[in-house]
Amino acid sequence: MTEEFPQIAAYLRSTLTSSSVEASQHTPMPSQHSQDAASEELTTALMSSVRDIIERAEAEGRDPEEELRQVVSRTVLEGVVTGYTMSTEESSAPRNGSHDDTPSKRSRTDDGPS
Repeated sequence: MTEEFPQIAAYLRSTLTSSSVEASQHTPMPSQHSQDAASEELTTALMSSVRDIIERAEAEGRDPEEELRQVVSRTVLEGVVTGYTMSTEESSAPRNGSHDDTPSKRSRTDDGPS
């Protein structure tokens, strides 16, 4: 299809490339620590739900597949929402390292007691 419409393909390539570059330049990413913490929380919740579903299904003698699909889908969606929320919160955070709820550190001006 790109052979039939080379101008459209070129336009789309340039638009997608410039949009993704602009977005990555203007949207700071959440810290690796906060990403890891969110991932750990979602994973722990998912594993707990899976364990509960499997235990109930075994006790009731039924196939847990559909319920497992639903919980995995819900967790993936929560992960996407969490990632989006983290990135929008990060991009709306005050610049210059000034946070209202974070105590500021003073630099030491002397080498010890006078």
